[in-house]
Amino acid sequence: MYGDIARPDFIVQLRQYASRVRRDRRLQGSTVRTITLTSQSESQDSVTIDAVIDDGIIQEIGYRVRACSLAQATTALVAERAIGLGMKELSDIEQQIEQILKEKPPEAESLIWPDLMMLQNAAAMPSRHAVALLPFHALRELLSMGG
Repeated sequence: MYGDIARPDFIVQLRQYASRVRRDRRLQGSTVRTITLTSQSESQDSVTIDAVIDDGIIQEIGYRVRACSLAQATTALVAERAIGLGMKELSDIEQQIEQILKEKPPEAESLIWPDLMMLQNAAAMPSRHAVALLPFHALRELLSMGG
């Protein structure tokens, strides 16, 4: 149904993505916007996103992740794919994630990032959904900042 994404080894794929952000990649400079979001769960997962945003478009991304593999994997997706996005595109991606987590994924051909399907295993873990969305919510807040 979703090509290679439909394989039963989503956990393996999740771990592969998570491993990509185990070392912090922070940005510095006067044009860098930074935000740290922490989950309200007992685990207190946190994701820090640094971004250079020009005219409402993400130009560069950095990160620091102190969270579970799920948040690490979504942060890796953000770090690898969010360059060039604005608020509208980010909102569309968030909507697709929410559909996947509700076990109502969009059609394969309409997926903005087909890799998002790795999150379908997280549908059975509603207490972790907010953690999966931390890097996206962080980017939303950074894009909302003026200047």
